[in-house]
Amino acid sequence: MDFLDCDEIPSFTILGDDGRGKIKQKPKPLQCKFRVGDLVQLRVEGAEKEGPYKIETVDTANKKYTLCDSAGYTAKEGRKWGETDLVAA
Repeated sequence: MDFLDCDEIPSFTILGDDGRGKIKQKPKPLQCKFRVGDLVQLRVEGAEKEGPYKIETVDTANKKYTLCDSAGYTAKEGRKWGETDLVAA
């Protein structure tokens, strides 16, 4: 899966074939500022904010987002935007 919601990655893994139960905590996944469906505005250099748009997909590994319009159609040619490019609407 390329795009995951932040809550889909489990926090713990059970290990141990030596008959002893062990629980090892996995590193916490990157905390995403936005989730699929959130309304955001796009910060455009030298201009006022554009939008609102909805978050269409979340790339949790890179903290990048794609946007869609209110009807669900991909916006801005599917470009991935970073968190610094977006502000909650």
